[in-house]
Amino acid sequence: MKNVTTFALLVLLGACNAETNFRNTNDGGDFEEGNGALEWFPLEVEISDLQQGITSSATLQLNSVGENNLQIYEVRVYDSGGGVFYMGDDDEYEDKVLAPGTSLEVPVTATMDEWAALVEGTIRVKTNDPDAISLLIPAFAYPAEDWGTPGDDTGL
Repeated sequence: MKNVTTFALLVLLGACNAETNFRNTNDGGDFEEGNGALEWFPLEVEISDLQQGITSSATLQLNSVGENNLQIYEVRVYDSGGGVFYMGDDDEYEDKVLAPGTSLEVPVTATMDEWAALVEGTIRVKTNDPDAISLLIPAFAYPAEDWGTPGDDTGL
């Protein structure tokens, strides 16, 4: 048992890095987890002036602002607001590596088939930024002012 414990300790010490506590190799080169730095804009995704059944979109920009690569593990619609918010193919925004100073633009779309004063959703971003490992970004959809009001059966 002592030999197994000693072996496990040696394996852990060999795979750990003092700064990140974990080191992985990627194609023969070192890739350090936990060193990315993310900034995003806008802080909340807003899509306004939606017309019934017509799709509108906004862009969420993810920026790598640190000295190391930012790993984007996934970007997904976490809460669709009852099916209002969606993105293209989920796999398109998985496992991306952003070099420092680069960005990734993610289109977020919304379609409202029924009038609602406001629909709220959430976009989830998972990264190697220790301050934003699993980030939840609010998303809001607003109908156009000329859509009509509840109880108005004219559809205008």
